[in-house]
Amino acid sequence: MGNEQNWILGAFVALIGLGGLYLASGAPGGGGVYWAGLGISAVCLLFIFYMIKQAYDAPPGEGHGD
Repeated sequence: MGNEQNWILGAFVALIGLGGLYLASGAPGGGGVYWAGLGISAVCLLFIFYMIKQAYDAPPGEGHGD
């Protein structure tokens, strides 16, 4: 995947994570919808950290803005 595609994917996943937080904030009573929203946000956050790890573990010339 190219560097531009990683930025687009990261932005899309971040928007999904924000949507999960929005879902959790509007959930009445802290039930299943609340935990589902927090879970979605946590998974998105972990995925973004994984993308950062992949970028730093890439061999020189792949990623890092080259």
